[in-house]
Amino acid sequence: MNTLVKSNLASFSYFVPELLVIIGILALIILELVFKKETKRKFATLFTLATLIIGFIAVIGVGMPKNHQFLFNRMLVYDGVAYYFRILFFLSTFFIVLLSYISVEISEKEYTETMILMLSLLVMMDLLASSFNMLMLYLSLEGVSLLSYILTANKRGDVRAAEAGLKYTIYGGVASGVMLFGFSLLYGLTGSLDLTAIMKNLSGQYGALIFVAAILIIVGFGYKIAAVPFHQWSPDVYEGAPTPVTAFLSIGPKAAGFAILARFFYNVFSNGTAPLKFFPWLLIFWLLSVATMLVGNYAAINQNNLKRLLAYSSIAHAGYMLMGMTFVGHLGLRAIFFYLFAYFIMNLGAFAVVSFMVNKTGSEEIGDYLGLGRTEPLVAVAFTIFLLSLTGIPPTVGFIGKFYLLIGVIFKGGFLYYLLAFIAVFFTVISLFYYARVLKRMYLDPVEELKEVGFGMYEKAYVSVLAIPVIILGIYWQPLMHLIQKALESSVF
Repeated sequence: MNTLVKSNLASFSYFVPELLVIIGILALIILELVFKKETKRKFATLFTLATLIIGFIAVIGVGMPKNHQFLFNRMLVYDGVAYYFRILFFLSTFFIVLLSYISVEISEKEYTETMILMLSLLVMMDLLASSFNMLMLYLSLEGVSLLSYILTANKRGDVRAAEAGLKYTIYGGVASGVMLFGFSLLYGLTGSLDLTAIMKNLSGQYGALIFVAAILIIVGFGYKIAAVPFHQWSPDVYEGAPTPVTAFLSIGPKAAGFAILARFFYNVFSNGTAPLKFFPWLLIFWLLSVATMLVGNYAAINQNNLKRLLAYSSIAHAGYMLMGMTFVGHLGLRAIFFYLFAYFIMNLGAFAVVSFMVNKTGSEEIGDYLGLGRTEPLVAVAFTIFLLSLTGIPPTVGFIGKFYLLIGVIFKGGFLYYLLAFIAVFFTVISLFYYARVLKRMYLDPVEELKEVGFGMYEKAYVSVLAIPVIILGIYWQPLMHLIQKALESSVF
């Protein structure tokens, strides 16, 4: 048995969680044929949740490596960052499946397919966050994109979903093609697809060409995280897709996009402590961050559809997270990874309330939240917590996330960093306006006749489970930060 085969077989010991999920996917495809129509939704949900629980146990069992391990002939890397994002992806998928179970937007005929697609997307996000070869990176990014297109348009007979899926596909296809051309330039300059080898072979004499390649590659990554000016697909897709799918797209693929953005640029365009001298790192990410905060926040102000409002909010939050990419070092990465976990909890909670309202009222408009604070106080309080956290108000996890991002750029020092911190604070104040519109509608606007929404125990328990850690992590966040710090210490960054 040759060395390559031995290496590949040994790699499978770190790939167990994904293998278990793949087995679950294949089993679910077969079981779809034998599920009884009246119990299909229930059993498909239970089987999917069981697959995720078993996979998550395997994630914990494999654990965080003391030193990074290259897998499958350096196609993937398993390090602390890969471990951290595995946890994030499994948790987000678990909660999305629970949200999908009672969603009226996902019908019986496509429900099992949706579960299969979500599990498949989980595997591809794991691969994307662990990619260490441009070929593997492209394949996994395309896998995430294609599955996202299908999930968006999988609501058969729905014109909005079909339109959203088509727009998503067109934007994604163009962005992927542009990014692939950037990859081809790097490969032509260095003769390698391995990220470390590319960095070692880059030369300052090709600085202008390397800059062009980097910009082309940012198009692909920027599209995945919905950064300006590659964000145009986001509002229409978020509005047109079923709300649980929208929630998933706003959390999972965005987190995977940030993971591979950091992994790629840190390993190709820096030596781990500073950017390559001929690469204008600060200029690129400073402009991306400011433009994304600007467009996301100002476009959200006049939105009356909550899904579109949260879509533009999601764009703005990508801008905040890009602040951590304006300089090289663990301080910025630590802030980004913490914010991604905070964003997962608070954004999922906000979308959960929207999904439950769609189930009960069929509406996504802010106007239909009139008097919710009096008819459904528990859900309204939870929604308030999520929105305040998205704004960055203490004592919520969103405040801690923004605090670390701001501290990072202030500690870096210099006029552009101080200006960036000021801009972020300014837009945080702006964001309070459009989040407060929802709160005003729930609590302050006069109501002639209260309409009972009728949330059940399932909905109340779901939002409570998400609201509690938003507050707890806003007061006692050290364990999560300690996990992230350990992850970075055993990573290839």
